[in-house]
Amino acid sequence: MYELLVSVDLHDLTEAEAVELQWHLGLAPMPAARGVVPDHTEPVFTEDGRIDGETGPWPLLAGGGPARRIGGVLFSAMARDGARWALTSRQELHPDEFEDVGGLLAWLHARALDSVGFRCHLRFYEDCGFEEVDVVNGETVWP
Repeated sequence: MYELLVSVDLHDLTEAEAVELQWHLGLAPMPAARGVVPDHTEPVFTEDGRIDGETGPWPLLAGGGPARRIGGVLFSAMARDGARWALTSRQELHPDEFEDVGGLLAWLHARALDSVGFRCHLRFYEDCGFEEVDVVNGETVWP
């Protein structure tokens, strides 16, 4: 299990994109049409962490409340300031979720306000330090 921290300043979002992002953050109901991330499935985990089936589509950064493994609180928030949107999320992430979440991170990176407008870090739950998650040529590069 990993801790994922994402902070992004976005620009030029359409209303449909903003609504879908809010759904991915657990802040709005699922929109009828989705285009930010292609349809994906959610792994269903057993108590001991094994995958026991799939369901989907699902919001990718919608965890909230007390974290199970990383401590602290899981949350996501999104706020608008004129044409700019600010997004922050702290989530628990299983490695089986890297591909789907990576797709969302690549989409966010492409719409970041500037080179410092996308910040993403990952920490294995037993480690003390974080490593940077990068996006190169439209692909998320996990540490």
